[in-house]
Amino acid sequence: MKFAAVALTMALTSVTHFAAAAGPSIEASFDDGPQPVAPGRQLHLTVRVIAPNYFMSGVEFPDLDTPDAIVTLSRQRAINSTRTIDGQRFAVVAKTYLVTPLAAGTLTLPSAQISIDYAAEPGRATASTLHLPPISIDVPPLAGGAANGTVVPVADMAISQSVEPQGEALKRLMVGDVVTRTITITATGARAMLIPPVDVDAPDGVRVYEDEPTVVDTSSGGTRTQVFHYALEKPGIIEIPPVEIPVRLADSPSRMGSARVEGFEVSVAPPVAAILPPPDANDTPTGVRWWRFGSLAVLSALALALLVRPVRAVGHMTNAWFARRQAERSSSEAAAFSRLRSAMRSGSAGATYAALSGWTAQKGFLTIGEWVDSTKDERLRVSIRRLERSLFSAAKQNTPAVDRQLSRAITAARFADRRIVVRHERGVLHKPLPPLNPDFRGR
Repeated sequence: MKFAAVALTMALTSVTHFAAAAGPSIEASFDDGPQPVAPGRQLHLTVRVIAPNYFMSGVEFPDLDTPDAIVTLSRQRAINSTRTIDGQRFAVVAKTYLVTPLAAGTLTLPSAQISIDYAAEPGRATASTLHLPPISIDVPPLAGGAANGTVVPVADMAISQSVEPQGEALKRLMVGDVVTRTITITATGARAMLIPPVDVDAPDGVRVYEDEPTVVDTSSGGTRTQVFHYALEKPGIIEIPPVEIPVRLADSPSRMGSARVEGFEVSVAPPVAAILPPPDANDTPTGVRWWRFGSLAVLSALALALLVRPVRAVGHMTNAWFARRQAERSSSEAAAFSRLRSAMRSGSAGATYAALSGWTAQKGFLTIGEWVDSTKDERLRVSIRRLERSLFSAAKQNTPAVDRQLSRAITAARFADRRIVVRHERGVLHKPLPPLNPDFRGR
């Protein structure tokens, strides 16, 4: 690496000095010191554009795309400086490329052109096009690799996890509950896209759903976050296995290592309905003779015969009253929300969406989207959008649309607005309660 960088710098520098006396020039060098080159190690290529006097406009650095490496411009700002050559003052603009070889062999970065405007004479812009020649470097092979053939970044990597619920709550779970496991991998000195993905195994009695992974690049390296949801389907003691990733440390890239997070144990109880014992058919009062029941039956029949007509009238009124009460309860906001909760517990996206549409209509909204906009709750908006994608999108969804996140978001939105808004036929909204401080002075 050191030899290749020195040879490259010397070659370009000689051309730069030759052309500098007449006009602008360009030079490039790897600035990684004595570190060995290896597949997966991030290198730093600095390209410097040099022009007499000063630049009249900004310098646009081109992309250096190649299938053998990941090449991106650093997010850091370009560095401006000056240089004096043979008594003449030159302006210098430097920018760093982050180069990560993907395989062993000769890595060649393509040639490129950089157009600039500079002051050949003070106050007058002169256009010029500089040519960056192809840059080659040898990448020796390394032993080992990831199980799926992907490149393992040469970087200081760390893996961590968080589990929800935590602690003793993992021992009090029931069939139908969901355990969320968030795994975060950080790689110092490597791009996030190079961090190998995590694969988890689903134990017996567990179904695993995965969210879309999140990759973030920072000035110091990259971070990859993956969220897994373990849906518990069978009772018993379940061992969630550990997670392990391959690692190549920056100070010893030729040796393959690993980093891991430990597994954990969950205790799953049967559903509540399965815990309750069936009624005992023999659990009847003892010591009661049959003739007592016969006497009561005869007396009851006589009483009913005398009161059959008034009782029938009372029965009709009672049935009518109960029917009215049942209709009121069925059409109330609380009943609509109860049907929505039952649909969410069933896990059916279609039933949940239909029940949600009925409940929001009961609250006076024309559409579900209108209700979501009124809440101004971004978490609710994301959950509803995921539910609608699972129903109306052709793309396959790996994450369950109906989960605790959706249930909690809808419940929180309901409690945030305890006032039941009634929509008038003409579209005017009325509130069932009068003003808090009415004015009794007639004004």
